[in-house]
Amino acid sequence: MRQVPAQVSSNWGAALFVAALASLVIPGCTLARGTAYDGNTPDSGATDADVPDSEPDDAASDDSAASDDSAASEDSGPATDTGPAADTGPATDTGPATDTGRPSDTGPATDSGRPSALPIHLGTAINFVILAQGAVTNTPPSAVRGDIGDSAATTGEMTGFAWTADPSNTFSTSLQVFGRAYAADHLAPTPAKLSTAIGHMLAAFAEATGRVPDVTVVGAGDIGGLTLGPGVYRWTAALSIATPVTLTGSATDVWLFQIGAALDMAAAARVQLTGGALAKNVFWHVGAAAALGAGAHCEGIIMAEAAVTLGAGASITGRVLSRTTVALDTSAVAEPAP
Repeated sequence: MRQVPAQVSSNWGAALFVAALASLVIPGCTLARGTAYDGNTPDSGATDADVPDSEPDDAASDDSAASDDSAASEDSGPATDTGPAADTGPATDTGPATDTGRPSDTGPATDSGRPSALPIHLGTAINFVILAQGAVTNTPPSAVRGDIGDSAATTGEMTGFAWTADPSNTFSTSLQVFGRAYAADHLAPTPAKLSTAIGHMLAAFAEATGRVPDVTVVGAGDIGGLTLGPGVYRWTAALSIATPVTLTGSATDVWLFQIGAALDMAAAARVQLTGGALAKNVFWHVGAAAALGAGAHCEGIIMAEAAVTLGAGASITGRVLSRTTVALDTSAVAEPAP
């Protein structure tokens, strides 16, 4: 039998010892991190608690993060940004000023009308309470307050007044007229004065015809019983007033009634004004004849393309302007208040 040298035995023994040691696990003991075991460096047996670890670094990192967070919370950065300044929009917009629209039109029963236009310009025709291009006649006694002008008739053709000529012979007077009468046969400057006034009257007729209406055919041709506000009203045919009609508005409001044919006020019918409305601002442009029945009363300026007739006891506060004749019958005609 071959004998193994003692040196070799010794070397094998050492190798076996090292292998056994490498396989040995000691509970609660780990190798220090980052340390390579070369078989020659003795194991100190130190535990994790004894070996420097990256955990403190982690803790430091955590502390640093906490510190950063704290710093971040302390450093609010730029002034706290709550977003753009609260936008309430432009200064509170309540919308356009409340629009009440045109004055309320409740239909035929009560028409409050439209914003007022300017009065019809009468020129020098405004100097007469009655102005005609034909004869002015009367069944006495009548009462006329204001001047009468007749561009076509002589004082002799203006019957029923019992005229007295003024010494100047430029006008005449009557006990039934609280004013003067100017006729075609009076001396200068009366004829020229009448011619100018008639020219202004016709211009006023044209102006009245040319106004654009706000309301047409209200009341189906009979406005009796209605209450009408200011505005321009038009009828292409005749207009009747069978019962009282009320015009309501202020002292500056204007009414213009454009009537395509005749105006007929029934006996005892009335035009009455309320709210401060004035007769001088009410205009009746009549495309044909105008007739006021017995005891009827009108307010405003009648501008007739044909004859105007006032029945027994009929009256008007305003003016009577006619392209033909005017007939009174125990009537009252008074100038409107200025």
